[in-house]
Amino acid sequence: IEVAPVKHAGSTSEGKALNIEEFATPGQKTIADLEKSTGVPANKLVKTLFYSASDTPKDLKPIAVLLLGSDELNPIKLKNLLGLTNPPLMLTDAEVKAASGAFPGSCGPVGLKIPIYMDQAVAGLSNFIVGANKDGFHIKNVNIDRDFKAIKTGDIRLARQGDPCPNCEGKYESHRGIEVGHVFYLGTKYSKMLKAEYLDDKGARFPIEMGCYGIGVTRTLQAAVEQSHDKDGIIWPLPLAPFAVHICLLDPGDSETAQVSEKIYQELGNKGVDIFVDDREERPGVKFKDADLLGMPLRIIIGQKGLKSGKLEVVERKTKAKHEVAPGDVVSFVNSWLEQEMKKSNAH
Repeated sequence: IEVAPVKHAGSTSEGKALNIEEFATPGQKTIADLEKSTGVPANKLVKTLFYSASDTPKDLKPIAVLLLGSDELNPIKLKNLLGLTNPPLMLTDAEVKAASGAFPGSCGPVGLKIPIYMDQAVAGLSNFIVGANKDGFHIKNVNIDRDFKAIKTGDIRLARQGDPCPNCEGKYESHRGIEVGHVFYLGTKYSKMLKAEYLDDKGARFPIEMGCYGIGVTRTLQAAVEQSHDKDGIIWPLPLAPFAVHICLLDPGDSETAQVSEKIYQELGNKGVDIFVDDREERPGVKFKDADLLGMPLRIIIGQKGLKSGKLEVVERKTKAKHEVAPGDVVSFVNSWLEQEMKKSNAH
């Protein structure tokens, strides 16, 4: 069935309240569908979502939530508006049908017998379009208070890129991130079930106020790598590095080179420094490339050529700065460098 675009005088905050009209919208279940068929932009359409205003999944308390068609719900904001401990659960299609008389895509606030909550952006509209609570139909020229009443209005939309700042002339910026820790307030939900109580100064019993927190160790490492790397590989921050020092032993078959490497390894190890030694029979270029990829903070290059010249090369992974150090001074140089880097990390 082809439906001609609806000539709609409303979906604006201006003008006289018009009479409600129901119109057919067969197969139109999304805001994008409705926007295309009516010619009304998504930010002038209103969508109705259904949740349960209960902290217990088995205790169903259906509510309707109104948002602009262009907006998404922020479940944490809705949780706070409802005064719940956890974000509310969205109703299933069958539960929406039972609460409204229609399946999702054809639902609206008019005639609902359940509480209605509304985002503050919807409050500025008049003569707008909503679902008719009848599958395949919508209503236009709907107005707040005349056609339905919301029991509470608040900011429950998900902020998005470009939103104006409420406190200045700036714009909101959105960036992807990794959650490395969280804190949840649990209230007395579990302490009541467990009968975990305390006595106040008058001897009266009260359930303990509970909370929980979590720190993701692996997520912390992922976040560190995401923020600290270059085209060659990882750049480990010293406090998180698997090893502080990476020794590239270029001539493992040479006894003198191996002895110098072992001596430096033992002396640094005795001072509590974690060291990784690459003593593979590989070309220097391969070892250097792998060292960059692994990203340990400091690299010591030990080979026959360096020993003959009386200098070993120490390379900083982050800046790639190179230092030529006498073999006998390498341990003190490395210890001094690590101390300075740790002070910088602690200062941050």
